[in-house]
Amino acid sequence: MGEEPKQTVGSVKGVYWAVSDDGMLVACKVEDPENVQATPTEVTRSLLKNGITAEVDLLALTQLIEQKNTSGAVIARGEAPTPPTPGKIEFYVDPSLLDQSPVMDESGNVDYKSLKMFQSVVKGEPLVRKHDPVPGQRGMDVFGKTIPPKEPDSVFLPVGDGVEILENGYLGVAAVDGAVTKIHERLCVMEIFHVSGDVSYKSGNIDFNGSVDISRDVLSGFKVKATGDVVIRGVVEAAEIEAEGNIEILGGFQGGGRGKLLAGGDIKLRFANDGHIEAGNDVVVQSQLQNCEVIARNQVRVEGGKGTIVGGRVRAENGIVTTNLGSKMGVKTTIQIGMDRDLPDKIEAAREIVAATAKVGMVNENRKQDLQAMMASLKKSQEAEIEVKDTVYQGVEIVFPGASLEVRDAIRRAVYYTEKWKVFNRSNE
Repeated sequence: MGEEPKQTVGSVKGVYWAVSDDGMLVACKVEDPENVQATPTEVTRSLLKNGITAEVDLLALTQLIEQKNTSGAVIARGEAPTPPTPGKIEFYVDPSLLDQSPVMDESGNVDYKSLKMFQSVVKGEPLVRKHDPVPGQRGMDVFGKTIPPKEPDSVFLPVGDGVEILENGYLGVAAVDGAVTKIHERLCVMEIFHVSGDVSYKSGNIDFNGSVDISRDVLSGFKVKATGDVVIRGVVEAAEIEAEGNIEILGGFQGGGRGKLLAGGDIKLRFANDGHIEAGNDVVVQSQLQNCEVIARNQVRVEGGKGTIVGGRVRAENGIVTTNLGSKMGVKTTIQIGMDRDLPDKIEAAREIVAATAKVGMVNENRKQDLQAMMASLKKSQEAEIEVKDTVYQGVEIVFPGASLEVRDAIRRAVYYTEKWKVFNRSNE
């Protein structure tokens, strides 16, 4: 004959016991206080008979019976598995410096001399080490069944170009002399090209496989291109700056209607006039954006105490923050969330095409992927806001996909958002 099936509930002479659904607790209670006759030993035997091997708290069980406790008490517990210790990444360089922003005092002034975009390293210098996770200890339920611990999350060594991996994948060291920067959340070492003076006829255009550090200005008509970061310690005139990483301009940008700044990461500068600015992440300006065409795949922030956006068109995927917006003269200024104000109409048209092709058995995967990408972009735009900390002037147009608002009278402090294809000001609610 086979073994008798184990029970998860039972009763012994007026004492009822039950195992929790997860098998980690045994609770008892007195069913009939007038007729309880069970002893702690009899209850314990009943538990053992049903395969419950966890240690019984005899004191709690005895008190329950003596006090004829009908509310119940826990008399045995399983042992939960211990959680694993996560793996970790140990940096030998300061990763916070790679994201460093200017230091602002109480007056809204910025010490641009405090910026340190690069951390210089030499070949072979340790940069980062990976430490494996430590598995947790196994647990056991009240039946003696082993409970495995949660699998620890693995960690990877966050390194990219210019970093050599040693010690079987646990240590990253600089493969060249250069500067540590962060690209797509990975440490990379870029060899830096230093320009000790202006980018002018003396230097010619610059196209460098690494990072570029320019000690003075970039004059009109010249081009700087880098696969890493570009730091310019002076002013950029009507020139073109292109970086796969970040662009940092300690002075400002006098675009003259022809200048362009293009970065795969952030663009940070003191001010910008009459230029084209396009960043794969944030555009951060200290004092003023005037008559500029700005595109940011994340946010635009004009952070100074008197920071102003006036004239031109500023577009961002995930939000725009400024102190003032527009001017008393009513200069036409367009502020837009999302890259395409007609995106809802394009989504509807794409849906119709996908549905029509599906009806005739033709599924166009590229069309479906385009539709999904547009819908994801629309969702981001609907969650973004435009915040103005001081004044919004007349002449400003606020644009969200499928909705827009023209400001006809100056107002103080506004937070614009979109809902049901209309633009609202949260500060008025």
